[in-house]
Amino acid sequence: MVFTTPRVLDPEPVPSLDVWIAAGGGKALEAATSVGAEAVIETIEASGLRGRGGAGFPTGTKWRTVAANRSTTLPRTVVVNGAEGEPGSVKSRLIMRRNPYRAI
Repeated sequence: MVFTTPRVLDPEPVPSLDVWIAAGGGKALEAATSVGAEAVIETIEASGLRGRGGAGFPTGTKWRTVAANRSTTLPRTVVVNGAEGEPGSVKSRLIMRRNPYRAI
């Protein structure tokens, strides 16, 4: 089976946000904002999705905790841990270098 759309790692680095959007990037963000945070979190929890780290922390739990503690006065911030703490692992670093827009 041949996948025409990469699931995790883009075949080439994405040079700019404009190029990413022109290639169809950002559609998932549009879909998520159209249904709202609670619906997205419920979907992620129901899926059983787990984080990429060694502990495999439940993504829905993390997202629900962040949503419950959002500020009404401070600007939104995206924090991504690309430290690659697992020996010999470079999975997150490769994703962020190829297409940092996937982190958003």
